[in-house]
Amino acid sequence: TFQYIESIGEEVYLGDVLIGDTIHYVFSSIEHFEETYTLRADKYFNEDRSIRLYTEYYKNYDFYNLSNLSEQLVANEFPSYESDYFNSAPPLYSDNPGEESYLSPNLYIPFYPNYNSLLSTIVYKWTYREGSDIFLVYSYNRTVNGKRFSSVVDFIRYKYKDDLVEVNNHHSFFIKLSFWFEK
Repeated sequence: TFQYIESIGEEVYLGDVLIGDTIHYVFSSIEHFEETYTLRADKYFNEDRSIRLYTEYYKNYDFYNLSNLSEQLVANEFPSYESDYFNSAPPLYSDNPGEESYLSPNLYIPFYPNYNSLLSTIVYKWTYREGSDIFLVYSYNRTVNGKRFSSVVDFIRYKYKDDLVEVNNHHSFFIKLSFWFEK
């Protein structure tokens, strides 16, 4: 079976960030894009042996609109872009980490603005006697946070080369034995 789910929306983002000794309350509109692809396949060799494959690719992209951003530093005080607070140089947030400003929420990894994951599991099952099974399970999980990809192939082939990108790869192998004790 194959399943595809897509979600696109626009939301209002509210977050708090501790910068130095000051908590910054950030308000911005956000464009949200989410896709999920799921593949599941089963193969039965005979009544005692089978193999199952499950794979899911998930991507989540958020774009924080910095032109509609406002920030609150003190309770009930909402500065606007017309105030001197936002017009002073350098800009409050920047997509260029080298500038003397805070890192844009579009690049800030803890906000997961560009998140991709692939989960794949293969299970081999052998019923070696009635009520008793052996399972061999291999699981692979890959996540990349901080980079957008145009295809699943680009995501799989990606090697950690960029600043502000997290890459995690996890491989697991399990053996499960179930045994039926007769009276």
